[in-house]
Amino acid sequence: MEVPESFFMHMTALTVLNLSHTDIKSLPNSVTNLKSLRALKLACCYKLARAPSLATLTKLKVLDLWGASNVEGHMGLENLKLLEKLYFTWMSDWTHLNRLMESWP
Repeated sequence: MEVPESFFMHMTALTVLNLSHTDIKSLPNSVTNLKSLRALKLACCYKLARAPSLATLTKLKVLDLWGASNVEGHMGLENLKLLEKLYFTWMSDWTHLNRLMESWP
């Protein structure tokens, strides 16, 4: 499944994005425009291999990466200060998670 790069460009009021159980391969860069996003659900997106940094999603409270273990790239998790719930399985690069855990209060 391909999502056009500009798909989320004007959806700044979106609060929940649930792409769980889809065949999405790449999260478009325009997802970084979702400034009101509170929950990003990518559970069981087994083909997801690329995602932009989520550092601009500062209102994010729930990030569900369960089963999306092939995602590469710096996700900016350490900037998600309001994050309350993080769901994940094995990740190929734990560096981002370590940074997040160190920065959590």
